[in-house]
Amino acid sequence: MVNNKPYVEKIQCLGLECVSFGAGGYEAVAALFGGNVISLKYKPKNIDILRYPKKVEDYIKSTQTHGAAPLFPPNRIEKGEFTFEGRKYRFPINTPRNTHIHGFVKDAVWKLESMKADENKAEVVLSYKVSESDDVYMFFGH
Repeated sequence: MVNNKPYVEKIQCLGLECVSFGAGGYEAVAALFGGNVISLKYKPKNIDILRYPKKVEDYIKSTQTHGAAPLFPPNRIEKGEFTFEGRKYRFPINTPRNTHIHGFVKDAVWKLESMKADENKAEVVLSYKVSESDDVYMFFGH
C-alpha cells in the first residue's frame, strides 16, 4: 500500500542537496544544483515519469538531459540575441548552429526558499537570483 499523505523533507541524492516531496500518489525530488526536478514517480503503479541520472557526474555534465530542468532563457536563441519590451538582450553563442541554447540557470545552485506540506498538498519553492557580481548579469543590460 502506498502512503498518499503529503510530505516534504530535505535529503541527499547523488551526493547533492535535494528536497523530496509528495502528495496524491506522486513523489518528486528536486536538486538545488540546477533547480531541477530530477525525479517524478507515480507511486501506486511504481512508474518513473522523468529520466533520473545514474551518477552525479552524468547529471552535472548535462542537467537538461535529466528530470525537468528550468531552462532560462529557454530554447534556442538565434544569433544569441532577442529584443523584449524594446530592450535588446545578447547571450553567448554556445552551439555550432550560431545559437544560444538552454540558458544558464540549469547549472546554478538554487536557494530553497520554503517547503511545506499540509493535509492536501506538498509545496517546495526554489529560487535563483542574479546579482551584479554574477558573470551572467552583463547579459541582461539592466
